[in-house]
Amino acid sequence: MPRLREFIKKNYVLFTVFSVILIVCIASLIIIHLINSFRPHVDVTNENGAYYQLFGNKKHSFDANLRKENGAIKDVIVGNYSHIDLYPIYYTDKDQIIVTEDSAVVLYMKGFKSYKIPKYSELIYSGENQSIIVNGVKYLTNDNFVYDASGNYIVMDYVTLKYNNKTVKLSPLSLVNASAYGLKYYDYENDKYVEENIDIKNASLVYDTFDIDIIKNIVIKNGKKVMLKRNVDSLAVYKED
Repeated sequence: MPRLREFIKKNYVLFTVFSVILIVCIASLIIIHLINSFRPHVDVTNENGAYYQLFGNKKHSFDANLRKENGAIKDVIVGNYSHIDLYPIYYTDKDQIIVTEDSAVVLYMKGFKSYKIPKYSELIYSGENQSIIVNGVKYLTNDNFVYDASGNYIVMDYVTLKYNNKTVKLSPLSLVNASAYGLKYYDYENDKYVEENIDIKNASLVYDTFDIDIIKNIVIKNGKKVMLKRNVDSLAVYKED
């Protein structure tokens, strides 16, 4: 013991520095352990599949890998193909769509309440049941339609598209986009995609109890008009009522 005390006296500064470093290391390990114990677990998965998008007057098919965190799509990784963010992505093997930009879901049986669904949310149609997956959580959401800031409308019911003097029947998961200078639509059930580069005088989606003017983005019901918000970021993110 006397020799140990003598050693400590002779090497006091070195011993002190070593002790401080040791205490700091132990404290750091404890802090890191505490941080990790409180950090929520993230389950990362990868899902390979076949998909397609619609633009340029044709269907573009591709294989992709969906990187998910806790069930929510965070990235769409495509080999030699860069998918265009402005166009929704359709699954090839199931009745499901991935929206590729922040969008709005409108619940028309609940007073046309509108909510934001973030980029890479999913829309599902199964018989008469409609669902959306938002941030990895699946919700049953019958009686709704979806639109985005690029003018894409996705219908989840059987509806009628009217434009100029034409009438087209559309099925659930169909896509429509219209402006004064052209219109395109995809009838999902019949796998029919049409682009018309013509002057569009009027274009609307006709439901049983209301219409949507898809050029002016207005819902018309019983003569009353409701403007749809184009800035979807101003909407609250969807959660089940």
